[in-house]
Amino acid sequence: MTAYPRSGSGPADHKQQGVLHPRLETPGTVLRVSRLLSPERMHELLGSEGLPSAEVLSQLVPAAPGRHSAQFTVRDAGDGTVVGVSGLHSMDLNGGHVRAEPHLAAGAGEDHAAAAGALTLNYAFAMFRVRKVYVWTVDPEPRALAHVPVRVQNEGCLREFVVDGGVLRDVTVLTVDREDWERAAGFLDALAEGRGAR
Repeated sequence: MTAYPRSGSGPADHKQQGVLHPRLETPGTVLRVSRLLSPERMHELLGSEGLPSAEVLSQLVPAAPGRHSAQFTVRDAGDGTVVGVSGLHSMDLNGGHVRAEPHLAAGAGEDHAAAAGALTLNYAFAMFRVRKVYVWTVDPEPRALAHVPVRVQNEGCLREFVVDGGVLRDVTVLTVDREDWERAAGFLDALAEGRGAR
């Protein structure tokens, strides 16, 4: 098993990372680099159905651009329709982790959901020296991870952590470890070659 550094100052050496490459597309889904989108703008793009409220997003996603490592719009590869927004933020290279924010429009299909989740996780592990990717969510089973064949660990629940319309809501903390992702990397290869979900 290759040992990866727990800290660093920038993108990881791809030769050292082995089989992981920072793919941004499958035959059916493309991640396009985006400027930082506010929670309100995300709702304008994707609609409110199926998304955390803008109030919740504003508490989970940092407003400061410097806290973000990447943000993408998730688009249908055929017609370019925006079906989601995904990003990475709150990087801690000393601790070896980063947080992912995959959000999908209610009308996005399972194929887009699987590709968005897989491409975002893979980008994190391919580009940065992290051992773990966190997803903090008010939905214990986010769609972007539901169809990705990798072990997603539930690390706990932050009770009454965010306010949503005057109501306190729990936040579930999910994680994916590098070793587990590397074992599942063939799934993304199949997606990229059109042998899996599109």
